[in-house]
Parts: sequence; structure tokens; C-alpha cells
Amino acid sequence: MLHSLLLGDFQIACRDAADFDDSGEVDISDPINSLLFQFTGGSPAPPPGSAACGEDLTADQDPNHPGGDLGCDA
Repeated sequence: MLHSLLLGDFQIACRDAADFDDSGEVDISDPINSLLFQFTGGSPAPPPGSAACGEDLTADQDPNHPGGDLGCDA
């Protein structure tokens, strides 16, 4: 994710899964919050989170991504 955000030459196939904080867009706060959760006891991801499989029911619209949505149709 950092490679894609900082260098821009790698496309994230499922941007919705990369949206750790469920803000509706993939930005630098996502890897930061993920690392804080994993290593310092930071806040977990919103439901369904990383502990359980499930559909993200939040309607995400990313203005920086062609088509506006975060993908993950599969």
C-alpha cells in the first residue's frame, strides 16, 4: 500500500480492503492506522474488521479513483 501511495506505480486491486479506517478513500492514514493497530494497540478497523470475514456495508466513494468507487467486486 505504501508503495502505491508514495510512488504511484503500483495499483491496489481491492482499494476497499486497503481503506483501513473506512474513510471512503485510500490515503496515508490507512497504513499508519494499520501499523498503529498492529504494533501499539491503536484502534481496530471498523466492522467487519480484520478479525472476521464479511462485507463492508459502507458506501465508499473515492474522488481520486476513476469511477469513484473503491472496487472489490469479487
